[in-house]
This record gives sequence, C-alpha cells and structure tokens, in this order.
Amino acid sequence: MANNNSPFNLRYVLEKEKLSGTNFLDWEMNLKIVLECEKKLYVLTSEPPKAPEANARAAEITSYRNYEGDARDVRCLMLATITPELQRLHKDMEAHPMMTRLKGLYQGQARHERFKISTTLFSSKLAMEMTMPELLKFLTTAEESLGKGKGKSILMVEGSTVAKKSGPRSPAGTKRKGSKKPRPASNSSSLKPKERAKKKSAVCYYCGKKGHWRRNCAK
Repeated sequence: MANNNSPFNLRYVLEKEKLSGTNFLDWEMNLKIVLECEKKLYVLTSEPPKAPEANARAAEITSYRNYEGDARDVRCLMLATITPELQRLHKDMEAHPMMTRLKGLYQGQARHERFKISTTLFSSKLAMEMTMPELLKFLTTAEESLGKGKGKSILMVEGSTVAKKSGPRSPAGTKRKGSKKPRPASNSSSLKPKERAKKKSAVCYYCGKKGHWRRNCAK
C-alpha cells in the first residue's frame, strides 16, 4: 500500500482512448498496467479495508490513510478516462465498486464483440473460391514446392483462382517474345527405363495415387 514513487509516468497510455463500452477489456488492461506501476492496483483487486476504531494503533490509522489517498487517486483516474456519460453515472462511487459495476456492464459485451470480430476475420480468410480440402491441398503443395527449391513454380488448385502470374498479358493472336511452345504431355512409351521406374514409384500430390506425377494427372 505504498504511494507512487515511480520515476516515470504511464498515465498517458489511458489518455489515448477513453472507456466507451466495447473497448472495456483494452481500457481495463491499460488501467491495471498504470496502477501496477504506481503500486496502487491493490485498490481494485482487494476489498476496501474497514475504518479503524478511534482507539486503534497508530500504524493501523496510517495504513488506512494511505489507502484512502491511493483509492482517491484511482477513483479520479478512472473518472478522467471514461466518457462524460459514464462519469455522470459513476461520479458518486468509490474506485472498487465502480470497477465492479463497469465489469458487469461491459465485460461480457466486450468479449462478445471480440468473438464476433475473430469469427468475421476467420470467415473472410476462407471466403476464397476454395473448399477446405482444396485449401489444405494448396498449402501442402506450396510447402513441398518451397522445400524442393521450386518456390517460383505456379501453384494452382482446381476450382480456385490462386495463381502466380508475371508480366503483362499478350494480345489475342500474338506470341510473347521468347515464349516457347508447350511441351506435349509425356507418356510411358517415350520414357527411358530409369524414368519409367521413377514414374512408377512416384506419388501424385494432387490425387494421391501412385504411377504418375502431378503434371500428368488426368484429374
């Protein structure tokens, strides 16, 4: 229950954004950081002590007076960092019951808002023209390509529009300078014995079947 002897002041953190309702969790976290630095967080985390008797020891009276001073500082800090509407509603309350009431009003609402935001962000990431299996297959293919040093290869997933393109598109009926004709798909009869053996043991990363590579997949 010590007074604030900190060599620096963190209260400017609370001046950036006042409590309006839905930002309760952020406001509460910043308030606790400031009070922890000033050694006054106990005002909110502990029940208020009872006033000492008239014949109480001097140490008890001094301790209670220190609490009263810290509680007054915390109360004023809380009132100064909330909106005018909330100030009018809580101006006659002490720090501890004020925090209890604010938690009851806004803590559940703030958590619900964060849940909605998280759900929206997650849904937007899956709003691509992909199904979940296609997305997982795309990520697996990308990881395998990067692991083999093929990070520059074009990765495409059936039914999606995910592709890496380079350079402007040429007009219809014209050939781009330096472009090569597409190679015909290789078949088993044109492969050398070693290549046939490799192809036979190869696994297609697209359909998961053995006997061909992804570029020769019929799907």
